[in-house]
Amino acid sequence: MLINNSAPRVEAWDLLRKFNISTIPINIYEICSLLNIEIKLKDLDSQGIFILKNGVKRILLNKNIQYESRKIFTVAHEIGHYIIPGHENIYRCSKEDIEKYQSNNIIEREANEFAAELLMPENFFNKDVDQHSLSLKNIQKLSQKYFTSLSSTAIKFIKNTKDIGAIVLSENGYVVWYFKSEEFPYSIIDGEIDASSYVYGYYNSSKEHLPNEPHEVPCYSWLEDDITEKLYEQSIPYADLNMVLTLITLDEE
Repeated sequence: MLINNSAPRVEAWDLLRKFNISTIPINIYEICSLLNIEIKLKDLDSQGIFILKNGVKRILLNKNIQYESRKIFTVAHEIGHYIIPGHENIYRCSKEDIEKYQSNNIIEREANEFAAELLMPENFFNKDVDQHSLSLKNIQKLSQKYFTSLSSTAIKFIKNTKDIGAIVLSENGYVVWYFKSEEFPYSIIDGEIDASSYVYGYYNSSKEHLPNEPHEVPCYSWLEDDITEKLYEQSIPYADLNMVLTLITLDEE
């Protein structure tokens, strides 16, 4: 349930229209300038902090964030705290707030939804999704086009594709979150990664090679259900974070 009467994605559209921004990738730093929001790089114990005090708007950004696309998403997330009605004047956002898109914190979910729509506006992004089949290579391609993190791009893709599949993020051998396409009919296993999957081998066999093309695995590798279709797994590791992004697809033949 949203805490305000206007969906975060609508707030993102309104902001882009207000400043007549229609060029991809979205320049988040230009938006900060137009909003008179100052950005400061700091050594923080959080990913980002938004502060509105005495009329001064400031985003403190963790200088140790490794990926520029993650910095951009974090800045967009913090802008969301400023723009979305009902959000307060100070927010300290952790890695979990920004990366765990199914957070129990409604405020942080709204800021993530805002950030994803601001950086990947659906009037552009959905057209690209319609022109690309569901694969990690195509998710990477759009991630590069929109200069967005791979995980946020994958979620946006899976939510809008007409293909059947699911995207799973794991960390240290455990599922962190997953999202399914509208047509995906089965339940994903939560918790520890099953030993029959390639991802399990990655976490438990000295980071063995992960296939980035579809490789067949037993249905019980990822699903709670018995199925008649073939199940395929393909993954991209974040080696320095000990995380893996996995795409699961079906073959009905």
